[in-house]
Amino acid sequence: MKNYVASADTVKDSACKTATRKSQWLDLSAMGLALFFIVFGELIWLPDPLRVGHHVYWIELFDELIYIGLLPLILWSTAAVRNINRELKCWKTTKKLAAASITLVFMRAVGLISSFIVMYCILFAQQQYLWMVVCLACAWITSLISIHLSEWSHKHRVPFRSLTFLGFTIVLLYFLLWPTNYVVTYPGLTMNMNEYAQVDKGNSSDQIAGVLIFERPAFRIDRLYAKFFTVYEFAKKAVNQPSLHEQLQEVRTQQIDANQVASAVAFAKVGLGQGAISHGAMVNSVVKDFPAAKQLKAGDVIIQANGDSISTTIDLINHIKQIKPGNELKLVIKRNGAELKVAIQTQADAKEPKNSVIGVQVSDEVELDLPLKVKFKPYLLHVGGPSHGAMLTLALIDQLTTGGITNGNIVAGTGTINSLGQVGQIGGIRQKAYTVERSAADVFFVPYDQYEEARRGAKLLNIVPVKTIDDILKWLKEHPKP
Repeated sequence: MKNYVASADTVKDSACKTATRKSQWLDLSAMGLALFFIVFGELIWLPDPLRVGHHVYWIELFDELIYIGLLPLILWSTAAVRNINRELKCWKTTKKLAAASITLVFMRAVGLISSFIVMYCILFAQQQYLWMVVCLACAWITSLISIHLSEWSHKHRVPFRSLTFLGFTIVLLYFLLWPTNYVVTYPGLTMNMNEYAQVDKGNSSDQIAGVLIFERPAFRIDRLYAKFFTVYEFAKKAVNQPSLHEQLQEVRTQQIDANQVASAVAFAKVGLGQGAISHGAMVNSVVKDFPAAKQLKAGDVIIQANGDSISTTIDLINHIKQIKPGNELKLVIKRNGAELKVAIQTQADAKEPKNSVIGVQVSDEVELDLPLKVKFKPYLLHVGGPSHGAMLTLALIDQLTTGGITNGNIVAGTGTINSLGQVGQIGGIRQKAYTVERSAADVFFVPYDQYEEARRGAKLLNIVPVKTIDDILKWLKEHPKP
């Protein structure tokens, strides 16, 4: 009888171990998929030339493919449920619940909740990047700890296999995801502006593309990518750089502002409304510990610089360009309806020491006339920023012009837009030119002063430097595609 009981306990213990191994395989499969998706995400720009028909771009396809990212989370959740269920059943049959088993159940519960949060974000709140990253890391870590605890609790010895795997995973994630003191800029994606924005009473089948690039904290693996793709550029991270949350908030605000200004300018070009009237450069944010931090604050409107009138952000940028680093900048600002005079000592730009900076993010302070409604399509990979402004203006003019304005050309371009219809400079122009050269674009419009830099990224691309939206319209009219 004793032998029978011992044999039955052995069978039950064996069943517990078998179930544990199955959970571990689910964990390992989930980690393998997650590692694949991480590398795929870091190289997401590579498939950009892919098109479905003429109008569905890779950036739109990715918004559908993102749901495949649920797979490792489902595997982790399944492993967690199986593990918790098995530990409870084993406890009922063996009447043993060691500290390791209690910890294992707790870890699995935390991992399960984290996986559910990430799945919710993917399905319903895709802009919650920080929540997704934190909870994904939590699900991964609890899964690693669970594998370790499972081996420890069932073998009752030092789990060398799981420790080896844990060490290998930590090293791999260190190279893939641990941020360095550098920021990397690399190629991005083209975006069909006639799909991104659609105006009431407008229609178009022309291809007008904006272009996005990626700029983020550099990981060690990026140095390897740079060996294969020379357009990767690294810059030392600014000492007083805003937090990631603050940066996301800033670029989203810039995106919304650019959408509104571009719409008003486009409407005015086709005879609808008064357009956008700028009254100065509004301070959106001030960088901590920079010269402007003690003098300016968000909401201030700069209307004069060293005696010169400032109507737009371009006016301010051009004026600061003329000042040597270390020289004083005298401003007249509007704050809460009152005019104030402030003096700010400029300093050298960390990236370009010959240029002066004061440490502010600005946008045009404008009155907008928007007689028609424009619907904007959100893209997961279009986080924000104003550099699509010029091409958005062009696309809306195209939609409101009978027969369109491209003359058969496949158009791409980049540059901000202000209330006067001027095309302003943007960052990452070399990477943007490289991205467009990989597409089927017939012409790439760039801000006038950035032609040489754009040419460095695309030797064969037809690059046209422009100063205003009228320059673009004129070129398209004079260059019909045969």
